[in-house]
Amino acid sequence: MKQKSFEGVAVYPREIPPNKHAVVGVWSRRDITERQLRQIKAHNALIDIGAIGVSTGVKGTAVIYIGPIKNVRTARKIALFLLKLVVVATGARSIVRDLADVTAVRRALVV
Repeated sequence: MKQKSFEGVAVYPREIPPNKHAVVGVWSRRDITERQLRQIKAHNALIDIGAIGVSTGVKGTAVIYIGPIKNVRTARKIALFLLKLVVVATGARSIVRDLADVTAVRRALVV
């Protein structure tokens, strides 16, 4: 069986907290350029509530959505949307994973 290689992970929480605000994002090993940053941030205009942020550090790049999320299904949809943004901008292949809670997602996205 051929094993897929990936350079990042899209994560979302299995449980949404009562206040309905959650963090969803994509972590990638690749660094991001200014052009790619502008390309990703341009999608903020499409979002009514919440925002997409990009964080870069020694460990890579994290594209994060912070805002209200109704349920786990919506969180997964947002994670897939962010994953597509990262693939288009950087070309990095990522996989999708659900994590236990919002705290685990925040820790996974620290760069």
